[in-house]
Amino acid sequence: MRQTPPWHLWQSDDIYLVNNHSWGDRMTDENVGLHWSRNRLLAAIPAIDRAMLEPHAQFVELAQGHVLFEPEEDVVTTHFPLTGTMAALIVVLEDGRTAEAASIGREGAIGGIVSAGHKPAFSRAVIQIAGPAFRVETARIEVAKQRSSVVRDLFDRYADVLLAQVLQSVVCNAFNPMRQRLARCVRVPLMDWARVLAYVTGTVDN
Repeated sequence: MRQTPPWHLWQSDDIYLVNNHSWGDRMTDENVGLHWSRNRLLAAIPAIDRAMLEPHAQFVELAQGHVLFEPEEDVVTTHFPLTGTMAALIVVLEDGRTAEAASIGREGAIGGIVSAGHKPAFSRAVIQIAGPAFRVETARIEVAKQRSSVVRDLFDRYADVLLAQVLQSVVCNAFNPMRQRLARCVRVPLMDWARVLAYVTGTVDN
């Protein structure tokens, strides 16, 4: 299992991750609050429930190619990409071949979402476009979901959306020619997530 290094800049298989301070340091509450709305899932959490997560959020800079977790690893941290950051969930076959199942940006979260905090991971999570993110211990999110039905419903709705994207990817890869599949790779990071956000926040029914 990969070990988290304690120093400011580290390298593993030509993958870099840079933290604002040292690994594990937290930003001040003021700075966390300032950037909170840069993730739409977090921004949708009501102020009364936000206090259960915000004090535990840590700000990190994620480098392109950085692997957040591998299949069968315990997922103990959930990452919330901020504006400009993109990640992918990759299915790894026994022969080493891979296929992208979903792309995740500032509309969502990576790790412990569909599984409702259960572990281990079913896929590899890798950063496609470098940028900032918040990370929160997955156990903290589960506690917040237990204490607030609003938070629980919000994450359940996002899990539905993420699963729908996975199913759409399966259909796309199965039936679309290469040109259309490549078009999807370009379109997904640029797409308007207004409808996704509306569903997650409960302003539409489907």
